Amino acid sequence: MCIGWNGPDVSAVLHCLSDSGDRVVAKLALTTTQVDPRDEGGILQALGPGARRAGAAVPAPLSIGRLHGRNVLAQSFVAGRPAAAVLHDAPWRFLEVLERLTGWLERWNRATAVAKPIDPAWLDRDVLEPATRLAPLLSDGVAYLAWL
Repeated sequence: MCIGWNGPDVSAVLHCLSDSGDRVVAKLALTTTQVDPRDEGGILQALGPGARRAGAAVPAPLSIGRLHGRNVLAQSFVAGRPAAAVLHDAPWRFLEVLERLTGWLERWNRATAVAKPIDPAWLDRDVLEPATRLAPLLSDGVAYLAWL
């Protein structure tokens, strides 16, 4: 087992072997100020299938619950390195990492997008009203607002 921990407001991450010999990752909440692992499990359940269809290696939640009074999420192991670690060791790979990330985001968008008519009230509330507040702060903001 290996344990990772990065400070008081993050989860402890345990890499373990299951009884069948499979690698399992367990995330244990250390404080109440961080994302609840149970919420992370719900996010994995909701977004994981679409992300996998787009080619991402996404962990599957295996068990979501409590252990010794703390929230815990057990999930499948995904091989690889976080982009932050890659860039820390090789900052010259920034464009490569960025291209891979944006390519994946495009595939995910195509795999999960749902086309439907735009509701005029939603457009006013969620696009035009915020853009109206931001326009004076942007160079050519008035022209951008007119384009929208």
